[in-house]
Amino acid sequence: MIIEILWHNPNLHYYQGFHDVCTTFLLVLGKRLAILAAENVAMFFLRDGMLDSIDPVSRQLSLVTTLLKLENPGLHEFLMNANIMPFYTLSWVLMWFSHDLTDFDKVMRLFDLFMASTPLMPIYVTCAIVLSHGQELLLQEPEMVHMYLVNLPQDPDMDIDEIIQMAIMLEKKYPLMDLQKRSGTWLDECSPVNTYETEWRCLDADTHRDRIAMEQCLTMPLRRMMDHAIRSRGRDVRVCGSDCRAGSLCEEGGMELLNTTIYFFFCFFSLVILALSRCDAGICADRPSDCS
Repeated sequence: MIIEILWHNPNLHYYQGFHDVCTTFLLVLGKRLAILAAENVAMFFLRDGMLDSIDPVSRQLSLVTTLLKLENPGLHEFLMNANIMPFYTLSWVLMWFSHDLTDFDKVMRLFDLFMASTPLMPIYVTCAIVLSHGQELLLQEPEMVHMYLVNLPQDPDMDIDEIIQMAIMLEKKYPLMDLQKRSGTWLDECSPVNTYETEWRCLDADTHRDRIAMEQCLTMPLRRMMDHAIRSRGRDVRVCGSDCRAGSLCEEGGMELLNTTIYFFFCFFSLVILALSRCDAGICADRPSDCS
């Protein structure tokens, strides 16, 4: 199932946990419909997680911190003092909670919500779960906070309908564009979060998706990838010239890319030389007369 989806969309990259999303569709819909559903979800909802860079997902997770700060400054300060970064939510967002929730009915309830909402809804649900456990979190010892957060979805007493209502309220209160503005973290213009209205919501049952537009989103130019990666780290790095080849990249970002490229070429040629030397050694051992 996963192989077929990636074969149809070669610019998508598998991430650990995508099989949990596919398994949920498979159990509910059967293989034929599950492939179609999972492929659409991959393209129009989870695409940021299926690129060859973690940066788009990292920017999405940073919005969790912004939401917590806006809704509960005290809780946000407590988490910052405990050195808690939002990466504990990574599996929640990328796997739509299918890996973390033990109640399959709750998983299906959230899948219904996510498919009927914008691609940022998992972020709002994530914040709703954390906010609903705010008082308990404040009672935790700093060294136990991360473990407590990771296990939150497994709380058997968690009312999933209350969580959904809170998430919908958060989305209305902080729409996706307003949330990006407040956080100062802008998702890429090709992110499914920002293209939802024009790529997915406008479609109906008889409308075929625009594969050319999809390919353009998945083959984002190197210049744009570099610009976003640099901006997210607060660096003032320039991309010189009219192209984006390694020789035209300046400052730290370009040097890192150039050094990485040189390193991989060095490793490749080292392996080639090693293989040739072993081959020569084998020939000499078998036929000494040829080596004299």
